[in-house]
Amino acid sequence: MKPFIRTTPRTHHADATYTSACILRAETSSTEPCGGDSGHGARAVLKLTDMASVCWTVEVVDEDNNVHALDCPRSVSIEVAGDCEQGVLLAALEQMVATMRAAGVEPVELPKPEVGLFGTRFAQGSN
Repeated sequence: MKPFIRTTPRTHHADATYTSACILRAETSSTEPCGGDSGHGARAVLKLTDMASVCWTVEVVDEDNNVHALDCPRSVSIEVAGDCEQGVLLAALEQMVATMRAAGVEPVELPKPEVGLFGTRFAQGSN
């Protein structure tokens, strides 16, 4: 009888700091698809951190429809679990990019990547 071997999904990481009139750090990670729901191990995380002067509000609606608003939080993380959840998060982020580009919003200069041992680290960008 063969022993059961559970393989750990490969995870991709990147982080970057974007500088303009404010400074925003973005940390991202994602496993490769794992063939199913959250129990199979697929995860994707987006973490945004206010490094200086980011003006933002985060709203969370709980299961009782109560709205909890945070004005200028230090950081925000979104984690999804499962292959489907990774795909819908990616589609939603692509929709956001398309909407902002259609409105004429231009990104700050993108940082140049520096490949590190545990993933890709980006040099600080400026605009």
